[in-house]
Amino acid sequence: MAWRTIQPRAKSTRNGYGALNDRIATTVAKRSELLTVLDHPSTPNHNNTAERGARAMEVFTTLVETCKKVFYSPYEYFRLHFRHDPNAPSIANLIQAQAVIG
Repeated sequence: MAWRTIQPRAKSTRNGYGALNDRIATTVAKRSELLTVLDHPSTPNHNNTAERGARAMEVFTTLVETCKKVFYSPYEYFRLHFRHDPNAPSIANLIQAQAVIG
C-alpha cells in the first residue's frame, strides 16, 4: 500500500531519555504490525476482547478461591447464581458468615 512508502517525520530516534529511546525503537521496529489496520480495515485496532476475557477469568478465579476460603462449594455458588436462585448467597454474605464463625 502507499502508506508503506511514507517515512516517519522523526529524524532521530535518540534523545537524552533511555526509556523513551527504547520505546521509539520498539515502535519503529513494530511499524508494520502497528499499521496492519491500514491494509486490513476490519482488523480491530485494540485488544479489548482479549482484555475482557482475561478480566472475566480473573473474576471467576477470585470467586472460586473466595468460596474455597469460606468453605463454600464453588460449584454450588455458580449453580445457584446461574439459576438466578433467590437463595443464592452473595460473596459478601459468605465472607461475613465465615468471619462470625471464625
